[in-house]
Amino acid sequence: MRAYANRVWMLGGGIGAVVIIALGWLFLVSPAGDEAQGYRQQIELSEVRLIALHKRLAELKDQQAKLGTYQAELKRYQQALPADTGIPAFLRQLEDAGDAVGATVSNINLGQPTPETGAGLTAYSLPVTMTVDGGIGDMGPFLDQLQQVQPRAVLVQAANLAAGEQGKGDAATMTLTMKIFVAPAGGTKPAAGATPAPTTTS
Repeated sequence: MRAYANRVWMLGGGIGAVVIIALGWLFLVSPAGDEAQGYRQQIELSEVRLIALHKRLAELKDQQAKLGTYQAELKRYQQALPADTGIPAFLRQLEDAGDAVGATVSNINLGQPTPETGAGLTAYSLPVTMTVDGGIGDMGPFLDQLQQVQPRAVLVQAANLAAGEQGKGDAATMTLTMKIFVAPAGGTKPAAGATPAPTTTS
């Protein structure tokens, strides 16, 4: 009888131990494991975010290193398509273009601004006509100066070349018809009062 009682106690103790282990797993080990798994997932997510931040930081540093280039490009674009008519500056550019090739620019006439739309940008064009006097060999270089060297964007629509005064060798006169462009802030039409007509430079 005593041996039977001992076996019952041993069996009960074993069952109790199993129950205690199960309860310990249920209330202590399993939640701790789930919490640890959650921490691991957070760490992995943080590592991914850190990699993305490092990449973005490298991109920003690269852009900062190119800031001078971007500013120079912006300045060129603003000179090519200014926010106002910029007529005085344009007249100086025409004079400089003529001086660079030994030609004389005269009889500059500017018309009224006309709206131009495209690529979501509202701009205005100003028709320009002018006369260029010089040697026949000066006309090509002058057009190069006009379209490639001076900063203002121009669209040459017509160029008529005629012989210059008799007795002056290769003298020629070229009449140019073209457009210059303005992109005012807010799309406001530029003041027509800024347009001189006629104007002569030499």
